[in-house]
Amino acid sequence: MIYFLSENTTTGTNAGNKARMDTETILKKKKYSPIEGPKSIQRLKHGNKISFFLKNSSFLRRLKKIPLNEYLVVQYPFLVSYKNGEGWLDCSFILERLAKRNKLILVIHDIDQLRFESSRNNISDFKLAAYIISHNQKMTNYLINNN
Repeated sequence: MIYFLSENTTTGTNAGNKARMDTETILKKKKYSPIEGPKSIQRLKHGNKISFFLKNSSFLRRLKKIPLNEYLVVQYPFLVSYKNGEGWLDCSFILERLAKRNKLILVIHDIDQLRFESSRNNISDFKLAAYIISHNQKMTNYLINNN
């Protein structure tokens, strides 16, 4: 069985939300098994990771129900809303934990280095994946050039 993290992005009409909602629709049509994603957390100047783990213990328990070494589709970057969808936090730090138990399939919507010069390096996240789905040739070339 293949599982996917459901982001619950049912509102909004911008390009980012549409791609994510379309991806989730396709995964549901393929009969992949959804795992309800984390709930909204607050944006903190420091400690977003701590807040994530404290407020999402039920989400972390749901992840443990996925059998070991099963495929898990995650949309990247892995975003969690805060303030009822007013903003989004990149919670991709959870990928390392997910990769310890499951084979990750990343559907990449955005690579920060392709947009912003002074951004966090995502390559270590991508290396955790068993498979990567890239949306365009520029992303694919970047991934190939960075092994």
